[in-house]
Amino acid sequence: MTSHSDEDLVKAINSRDPRFFSIVHKRYFRPMFVQCRKNLVPPEDSEEIVNDIFIHLYTASTKTKFLSPTAVSSYLFKAIKNKCINYAHRNRVVQKRRRRETEHPESDLLDILELRIRERIWDSNITKLRTMLDTPSYRSLEVLRLVYFEDMSWPDIATRMGVTEQTARNLKTKGLSILARSLKPEDYLLQSLLLIICILSAL
Repeated sequence: MTSHSDEDLVKAINSRDPRFFSIVHKRYFRPMFVQCRKNLVPPEDSEEIVNDIFIHLYTASTKTKFLSPTAVSSYLFKAIKNKCINYAHRNRVVQKRRRRETEHPESDLLDILELRIRERIWDSNITKLRTMLDTPSYRSLEVLRLVYFEDMSWPDIATRMGVTEQTARNLKTKGLSILARSLKPEDYLLQSLLLIICILSAL
């Protein structure tokens, strides 16, 4: 490995030549794995996250070109940060789903169905959604933030907002519609998902 300089590694990544995959992987795997562990991701999942990033780096249809070793590190560790955020959110979603399935086997069937539908597409866009909801200009978007990022129950949300539970649920439906309309055309998958959840919420 000592025979490969940082500049050599940048060229190897930019070429996306499979012959260099193992060299690049060996150079960056350990620090990325450690970063995952610092974010409390279990070892086996940390390894999977890091490997997924490398595979995406080599197989993505749009291949980023790097100008320096610093640019490579910045790209990889930003990817790690986003993956760890997604991982933590996904775990909360799963735990919430299991809790609801146990505590409310009948009354929350629509909420459970919604959780299952949104897990993959929602999680892959979690950073964008978090940004959109961090500074809400509508009460309905505030409800979405409480539902999806603070995992609050409907009674707690109603109390926080000073409304009835039904009004809080109606605000959630309205917020999903607003969020869907504010997305760009290239976000059509996420937009479709939000509209599906909106329909489920209105049932």
